[in-house]
Amino acid sequence: MLEEKLETKQCKKCKENIPKNAERCKYCGAHTISWFGRHIILSLIIIFIAFIFIVNIINNDSVSQPPEQAPALSAEELAAKAKIQAEEQATFDKTPAGKICKQNPGWSRDDCQKIVDKKIWIGMTYDMLVAVIGRKPNSANPSNYGSGTQWQWCWYDMQPSCFYGSDDRVIDAYN
Repeated sequence: MLEEKLETKQCKKCKENIPKNAERCKYCGAHTISWFGRHIILSLIIIFIAFIFIVNIINNDSVSQPPEQAPALSAEELAAKAKIQAEEQATFDKTPAGKICKQNPGWSRDDCQKIVDKKIWIGMTYDMLVAVIGRKPNSANPSNYGSGTQWQWCWYDMQPSCFYGSDDRVIDAYN
């Protein structure tokens, strides 16, 4: 009788020859297939979770990088910068907008320039409106319908003629 020769491999634990397709060593009982090979579904889940984790780390690193900071200025550079800013402020203070801003320190340069240009906008204050027009309104009418006082300020000789706001004195409409 001819014996069929089986293909064999060596057990990694006990070094005995075992059939190549054996899942366990018949001598020591050790697994011949890796843990990942025996648990394919769990292996895929672990790989997927690791992939998501790595992608999140990469994204967080790129998002959370602090912006590059400008190099610190020396005392001389700071003094020069302060001097330039003071000169610019002195020049601005001599303009009509600068004079208005000096009288009203809470107003921005942009607001003061709009007032000089006689612009009217939603969000300006009542005081800014009076500065643009050059005088107080002909009538100031309060009304309260339960949600706080609402105001109507009207100038009879101009268009738009009436402006509306609440107690905060910010213009929120006009016609």
